[in-house]
Amino acid sequence: MTRTHPSHGSPSFACPHCQTQAQQDWSESVWVKLAKHSGSTRWRTIDRSECHVCEKEAIWFRTELSAPTVAGGLSPGAQTPDELWTMIWPPTAAGEPPHKQLPESLRDLYEEARAVAVFSPRAAAALLRLLTEDLVRQFADPNATLNDNIGALVRDGKLGSHDQQMADYLRITGNRAVHPGQVDDVDGEASRRADLMFTFINLLVERFIALPERIAEAYAQLPEGARAAVERRDSTGA
Repeated sequence: MTRTHPSHGSPSFACPHCQTQAQQDWSESVWVKLAKHSGSTRWRTIDRSECHVCEKEAIWFRTELSAPTVAGGLSPGAQTPDELWTMIWPPTAAGEPPHKQLPESLRDLYEEARAVAVFSPRAAAALLRLLTEDLVRQFADPNATLNDNIGALVRDGKLGSHDQQMADYLRITGNRAVHPGQVDDVDGEASRRADLMFTFINLLVERFIALPERIAEAYAQLPEGARAAVERRDSTGA
């Protein structure tokens, strides 16, 4: 099923709580009257959606509208083509959701990076660099640095050129994030780099964990005789 981003008024989208593409129930809008400014009454509108799966709610906020008066042909609750809605709860998380097979011990770190990325891409980059180090250590020397482990995996033929480039991108970008002036969010560049880091983390999980498991499972379903023949071929060269 295709996952869609949360959108006000949509009958279904990927729930920001459980991440499931699910039907949403919408409550009636609540209008809040603000103080008058320069003779005009200002209004704000609040909406609520509830996920059919986890039954948790999202709160939506509409940008300020002016003078919804009967004389002007508008009243509270009127729909205008220019109204803009923002989901204010739960807080918007940046980056894609974690890979389903990301180790449980690393999930909190990944979600922490998503939570702070909206406000500080540099902080998210530093957290993802730490996550990369912990992830790679599960398949290499648990006491070595990330740089040394990447090099060792390359030399052992366990890390292809594309995987090496992703791992080094995560390492270098994360390192630069903790040094003042090394990562500046000019035109959203730091945010784009952080988003890419989330993607690269998930691709490394796919490469190191998910793909080998799927291949092993598929291979185990081959006839036993065929697998034995392959083993004889590889051991004797026949």
